[in-house]
Amino acid sequence: MKNIMLIILFCSSIFLSLLKANCIDDFKLVQSAKGIEMCSKDNDVVQIIDLKQGAKIEFLYKKSGDMFQLQHIGDMWNNFKKNTKNAFSIVNGTFFSPNTGNYQTATKASLAFLLKKNEKIITKGYESSINIKTLKIIGSNASIDDDSGYWYIENYPNVLAGLSTEEDKNNWAWFVGRNLIGVNNDGSKIYILVTDGMAVDDAEKLLKQFGATNIMMLDGSGSAQLRSDKKNIIGNDGGQGRLIPQAIGIISGSNQKNILRAEAIKYILNKFNISSKNAGFNHRRFGEDINIPSDVSSNTDYYDYIVTAYNRGIVSGINGVFEPNREVTLAEFLVMIVRAIPIPMNNPNYKSYDYHYGDWYYKYLKVAYNAGLIDNKEYSFDNGISQETANNILNKAYNYFMGKNSGISIYGHWTKKYVDFDVYLYSKYDGDGTTINYDKNNGYSISNMNELRQSGGIVYWDLYSSHWGANLDYDSWGGNGSQPWAGFGEERITVDSQMVRRPGTYDIIFCYYNGWDNYNSPNQATIEWWGINAGQNINVGGKNFKTTVNKGECVYAGTLNTH
Repeated sequence: MKNIMLIILFCSSIFLSLLKANCIDDFKLVQSAKGIEMCSKDNDVVQIIDLKQGAKIEFLYKKSGDMFQLQHIGDMWNNFKKNTKNAFSIVNGTFFSPNTGNYQTATKASLAFLLKKNEKIITKGYESSINIKTLKIIGSNASIDDDSGYWYIENYPNVLAGLSTEEDKNNWAWFVGRNLIGVNNDGSKIYILVTDGMAVDDAEKLLKQFGATNIMMLDGSGSAQLRSDKKNIIGNDGGQGRLIPQAIGIISGSNQKNILRAEAIKYILNKFNISSKNAGFNHRRFGEDINIPSDVSSNTDYYDYIVTAYNRGIVSGINGVFEPNREVTLAEFLVMIVRAIPIPMNNPNYKSYDYHYGDWYYKYLKVAYNAGLIDNKEYSFDNGISQETANNILNKAYNYFMGKNSGISIYGHWTKKYVDFDVYLYSKYDGDGTTINYDKNNGYSISNMNELRQSGGIVYWDLYSSHWGANLDYDSWGGNGSQPWAGFGEERITVDSQMVRRPGTYDIIFCYYNGWDNYNSPNQATIEWWGINAGQNINVGGKNFKTTVNKGECVYAGTLNTH
């Protein structure tokens, strides 16, 4: 009997520990999902959002001209659930002012402080304060910083501004109810407290007990509200509460295994038979420095794939990191594919894609839609994707890829070390009168390359405007290349190819950038190249061509006919 009692006590203790989870003191776990725990005590609720487990938050709003539409949080919750997989809960957002000055009769409002979503600044707000703080989110990392001038938001796709808790302590009544949001020391967890009556000082101390190290205030008083499927704890005024213009949606991680960013790169390169052999990160790409990611080790399994993706401009990272082990979103996956093929960006015959106009990736969605990768309908572009979904998209992309298959292959022919050269295919289009100006008596040297870059005739991906064409970038630095020739200080660069997907005639341009200013770059570089299914004008009878380029110049090398 004694043993049975011990077993019961032991099981009970396990049950109670599971029930409590990361909740502290008298807070009880009332709802949970992957990466999220909701802890409640009386009318105070703390939600713990673990970004490393795939949980995340989303800024919700509905614009009405230059203002924001005031909405019931219950309606916002229902819409959020309908359109968002793994929607967990919703809380009210930042400070605002109604358009009539009356919370009961207003229909629109202005946000007091900055809101940025998916790379786009939605509003900078109408108010300034020395006590402004900003919540900045990039991938699976969050931070809260003092930022009264919004100086540090450029590299963060999602930013929400609020106030320091000092503002409330100094200027407003303490016991008004308030939302506080915090992050832990390494930025992996976000904590959101919704309270309808706790003093700000006590609320701040509570979030620190949970693990937050940096904290800011969101709106409160009658705005303090929370909704989920299981809880209407705060702001339960007839199930609706005060109208608000902006909210924070909380999304749990997925139990379905989604593919990671590093895996996505591997699948894409393998699908399109793009060689991952390389000599390490290039010094420059398309005449600009490459921001080498600090979180990609040469010892990892995916290193060669990631390096190749950076060198080819398929990815560029954010803030000096790539996040190889974060789930790739649907939007990111489509962007990678469009850049990898690459699919022309500015076809004047493209049909419009009717969703996500304001998002940073819209131009890629439009291209993906016209290439048959997606349909003209709404998708959850910020969510992760399964292996099955990735394969379906890749198969559609491959069908497009094989539709027209013309291009050139190149490699550096015994170039000495420290050579940085690019290959471009150029084709002007209707409405643009830009033509190539070159000197036949001076090795076909081009005199208007800057004008050509800006014309849109060259695919320059994110760096400049783009239209029909393609480009490749190579960096040679001798002794550490894919085919080093020891003792000569020379190397050949791995054979690579670039395809174009539109019938037409393309001008081939080779540029030798002076990208190694502090090194002894040779005065000339020679490029050997040949065509692939390239019509009548290249590689007739298997002949290869060699073109010599002076350092700092671009030359016209010939034409590519893909009719």
